Amino acid sequence: MANKDSKSILSYLKNLMIHIIKWKTQESKRGRSWKNTIKYSKKGILDIQSKKPSLNEGFLKKNWDKTFEKAKKEAEKEMGEESAVNKLN
Repeated sequence: MANKDSKSILSYLKNLMIHIIKWKTQESKRGRSWKNTIKYSKKGILDIQSKKPSLNEGFLKKNWDKTFEKAKKEAEKEMGEESAVNKLN
């Protein structure tokens, strides 16, 4: 179960990052869908963390850079352009 939860939380994190990168890169295309996806992803992370405290901020920090790299590549592919976003806090 823990492995499933860790994969799920990283999936939510990646999806959150993708949409934040897109939000910051393509301001003219911001819409309700992206905003809802950002909210949904945050909620998914918090829901898993409430059930599995071991998947806390430390777990996210440990996986942050690798997840960001994947998210940036995917966001750029979806947008069809490079993003100037080089980090997320």
